[in-house]
Amino acid sequence: MTAMRSRVGALRAALGACLSLAFASGCSLSPGAGPALPAADRSDDSRIASPADSENLLYIADRVTHTVYVRALPKGNQIGTISGLLEPEGECSDAKGNVFVTDEQMGIISEYAHGGTNPIAYLIDKYRPVACSLDPTTGDLAVANLTSGGLKARGILTVYPNARGRPNYLFRKGMSFNYCGYDRYGNLYIDGYDTGNAFGFLELRKGTRTFTPVSLDTKIAAPGGVQWDGAHVAVGDGAGHAIYRFKIDGYHGTQVGATLLAQTKTVGTLWIQGNTAFVGEVVKSYEGEVNFYRYPAGGKPYVMLVGFAYPSGITVSRSGQSSATAP
Repeated sequence: MTAMRSRVGALRAALGACLSLAFASGCSLSPGAGPALPAADRSDDSRIASPADSENLLYIADRVTHTVYVRALPKGNQIGTISGLLEPEGECSDAKGNVFVTDEQMGIISEYAHGGTNPIAYLIDKYRPVACSLDPTTGDLAVANLTSGGLKARGILTVYPNARGRPNYLFRKGMSFNYCGYDRYGNLYIDGYDTGNAFGFLELRKGTRTFTPVSLDTKIAAPGGVQWDGAHVAVGDGAGHAIYRFKIDGYHGTQVGATLLAQTKTVGTLWIQGNTAFVGEVVKSYEGEVNFYRYPAGGKPYVMLVGFAYPSGITVSRSGQSSATAP
């Protein structure tokens, strides 16, 4: 473990030096520093397959196999993989179809164009990035970082303006951060554990740097995925089989509906796209699955994908929206 941490530290130092140059310079990392990372290239044309350009794609990060699996929707057929990561943890995507993958151990966020297998950009996080979300009003990328809980609980949020460059760091004492999600207005919602290891929920209102506690009227056992579903803030129960929908008003959140999932026991890894909720979980040691549920109806999954070790992140890249040449 010590040797691995030394390699990761060396890799992050090399990456930091590399990213101080323009990406156009073709800077790459020494393989001896750690897992090989290709040079970021905004003209990347390493697409998985030509049909991918016209298909919505499901990206599934597996932290144990160090791989991101790319599946074609609606059936979930595998069409490619992304490798070279140490511990891919969380994922999110923007309106252009670009996909962001956090790597907790390497302390980076890699960006991929729709269907691309090589990164078009890297972002450095000096902490341990786990979950992410993009502000639809500004293009800012918010990243929740893993920290210790209990009496020393502290939340760390990294925000990259327009998903580029040097980030801003925001801190919150008394609560660790697990998942985060923006609504359509640019308000960010975060869940995690408080100092008593109980579920906590916060709002970072648009244009502010202060976290506001929000009291939900429904008991949630453990933090789970947080996402705007198009009408309400959806929160998964990380120790239950439900996705709850809330209307947030000031310091209070009122449940307006619940989606009960018959095949799932924990709703941590979650992505909602239209009328489908994609949920990943570890069924037993090193055996994970990703299930497709009708949303918000719930019930039994209509597609079940198996063969994963630990599906830790899910997102959907929409077809026809990719822009590898965006500034």
